[in-house]
Amino acid sequence: MASESSNNACIGGTFVPLLTLGIPGDTVTAVLLGAFIMNGLSPGPMFYSQNINLIYTFFAILLACSLFTFVIEYFGIRGFAHLMKIPKSTLLPPVLPGRFPAFS
Repeated sequence: MASESSNNACIGGTFVPLLTLGIPGDTVTAVLLGAFIMNGLSPGPMFYSQNINLIYTFFAILLACSLFTFVIEYFGIRGFAHLMKIPKSTLLPPVLPGRFPAFS
């Protein structure tokens, strides 16, 4: 859980320099910057004042995703705990198909 939460925290942190300065923080935000430019939006210092509805949409989507993730994890924790009981010999072939050519 720690690695997944840190991975999700990085995504939100890379949006800050993209939206405020127009500088992508990683490859995902670089692609998003390209999509913004193709649609006539220019991220940077004036982005917040010119596109306030888009900013509020970003905030609402991030909030909804966080709440949705919480609900899924809260109600699925018992099922996720049962996944730990699956033997490695059963779990690894679907997870690592390149290592097991017979299963790919």
